[in-house]
Amino acid sequence: MNFELQKWKLEYIADVARYADNEKIAANLRNVFPYPYTRQDAENYVRSCAENTEERQLCRAIVAEGHAIGSIGGFCGSDVYEKSAELGYWLAEDFW
Repeated sequence: MNFELQKWKLEYIADVARYADNEKIAANLRNVFPYPYTRQDAENYVRSCAENTEERQLCRAIVAEGHAIGSIGGFCGSDVYEKSAELGYWLAEDFW
């Protein structure tokens, strides 16, 4: 299956709500990733990524067949963590 990384679009909210509501995904991410994952969680996440200035973080939707099936992002630390960074991702279980 082919996939591409795209800037986040509001049209991906339903995809995120569908695929991110997975206990197996949440178990492998930081506590900030909730389970159960609600549509409001998806809306908040997609909006924050779509509206981000990309100054300290860069997030992309992992898209296959026109649907967001995951997310990948790089996050630069600040303050006492300014010399650190985090790379994180999640992928819908159907695509593991």
